[in-house]
Amino acid sequence: IEEYKAESESARQNLIELGIHFEIGGIEAEIGELTQKTLAENFWDDQDNAQSVLQQLNQLKDKIESFSSLKRQYEDIEVLIELYEESEDPQL
Repeated sequence: IEEYKAESESARQNLIELGIHFEIGGIEAEIGELTQKTLAENFWDDQDNAQSVLQQLNQLKDKIESFSSLKRQYEDIEVLIELYEESEDPQL
């Protein structure tokens, strides 16, 4: 189990570095800004711009979802390790 814990810690560090590298905080802020643009009363007046904004918004959301999926998988692994450590049956 110690080996898995060490690998999990390494994965956590990699996840943090990925978040920094891909500027997840900045992407989330940009999603917020683009979402506000879509709420403007005259957003659809320029169809080409509206389509461009929506396409960019979807691409950014896809990036966040990919990162979030990795994060959830990491968190699931952490929970499994904790459950194993807390179990009374070492054969689980």
